[in-house]
Amino acid sequence: MKHIGMELLEIKPGKVSGALEIKAFHKQQHKMLHGGVISTMADIVMGFAAYTLAKPGQGMVTSSLQVQYIKPGMGELVKAEAVVVKPGNLLYYVEADIWSYEGKEKVLIAKAQSTMCTIELQKKLMTD
Repeated sequence: MKHIGMELLEIKPGKVSGALEIKAFHKQQHKMLHGGVISTMADIVMGFAAYTLAKPGQGMVTSSLQVQYIKPGMGELVKAEAVVVKPGNLLYYVEADIWSYEGKEKVLIAKAQSTMCTIELQKKLMTD
């Protein structure tokens, strides 16, 4: 998240959003937002959305991730919004929308779905 310059905007139980200002290094060879940036943003907000519903002592990891690219990401800003559709004991189904902002125009550029899996966090890290 920090590496690409993304910041979280809203954190509510089961719902998280984040954004980044599009820079040259976020773009691919055709000057469009790189798909890897889009999928990274989707994965981050979906993981955090699931994590907001996790029990104490649990972490969250991605079990599956699917992204559908709808339109090229252009403009100055990109925002990802995630919501937990179905929480569970082990698996959480989460969806996200990814929007680019070109001036005042908001354009849906991708939709994503993931299954997030809870993990039990160790209280003490073991070292070799």
